[in-house]
Formats: sequence, C-alpha cells, structure tokens
Amino acid sequence: VRLLPAGPQPGVEPEGLIDGFLKDLGSFEEDHKAARSYMLPEQSEEWTPDAAVRVFSDLDAVDMDSEVSSDGLSATVRIRSNEIASIDESGKYVPAETGTMLEETFTLAKEGDDPEGEWRIQDLPDEIILSQLDVERTYRPFNLYFFNPAGTALVPDPVYLPVSTDQLAERLLRKLIGGPTDWLAPAVLSAFPEGTAP
Repeated sequence: VRLLPAGPQPGVEPEGLIDGFLKDLGSFEEDHKAARSYMLPEQSEEWTPDAAVRVFSDLDAVDMDSEVSSDGLSATVRIRSNEIASIDESGKYVPAETGTMLEETFTLAKEGDDPEGEWRIQDLPDEIILSQLDVERTYRPFNLYFFNPAGTALVPDPVYLPVSTDQLAERLLRKLIGGPTDWLAPAVLSAFPEGTAP
C-alpha cells in the first residue's frame, strides 16, 4: 500500500504541522520529498534521513506540547509516546524494553521570518520517527548472505529496509558491501574487500 502524502496544510498551527509531518514521514519516495516539504529550505537541503528509526505505537497515542515565542516567529513542539522498537543504521529491528519512552523536540519557525508566513520545521531529531503501521507498510525484512569462516556455507543476516520503488536495489547493495550487522560480524566473512564502495 502506497502512502499518498498530503503535505503541509495552509494555516496549520505548530502541533498540526508536526502531526502531518509524522504522518507523511512514512513516504520514502523521491528521497522523502513529502517530509522535506514541512521544513524550511535550508533544513530540507541539509537533512539526511538515512539514520536509525524509532518506532512508536500509533499517532493517536502521541502527546504533543507546543510553545510559541512571544514574537510569534518561532515555536517548539515536544512529542512523547511509548517507543515499541527501533531499527538501527545497519537495519536490525530491536524491540524496545517495556516502558521505554520516545521523547523528541522539534523547533519551528515562520517562513521568511514573516508573522503571516507558514510554520515550517527548522530543527528536528536525527532519527526517523515512524508509527508501527508505517513500519509495517514501508519496511520489509531482507536476508543478506555472508560466508561462514570456512567459506563453505552462507549465513543469513536479516535486515529491515524501506521498500521504496526507486532505491531498494541500491540500499541492499550498500548494506551488503557495508558488511554484516554487528551481532553477526564475528561469525562470518564478507566476499567484498574492505574499502569497497558501491
């Protein structure tokens, strides 16, 4: 199922902007074009969303608290929810310990420092923050294979990757060349020489 992102809505308040951003963050098409539309242009250009993923249960279960500056040109939105899992940079899915909380802060600013401008994200967490539904819809488990130390058998290394039509093969190749996940690395060998680049 593909997500058809709505993008930021005109006149939306800070909490509404972050709510929409979290909904559209599950769209990986065109290098997160939908999520970038919620950001100020300089932040959109600098943002590199290849980091780890933090997974919360449901958007309806996210508590939001916002504070607008006295001049009305900047705001902070704090979100809080139960964290149910994470996907680290190597693609390993790790369930969170019971009671783990996801707490993040977003900094917003009015476009062009204009009180009549639209709210946009100026600063955001390094991790991608997705609901469990978004992870189920956009991520799939894939097995990368590495040789056992004797070179006589292949050992699977399961990783979770976003299934976007435009970059799946490239992501798989980068993960394979990058080597096994940390937990499997001591028990396997890669056929790629160290320093190989995709």
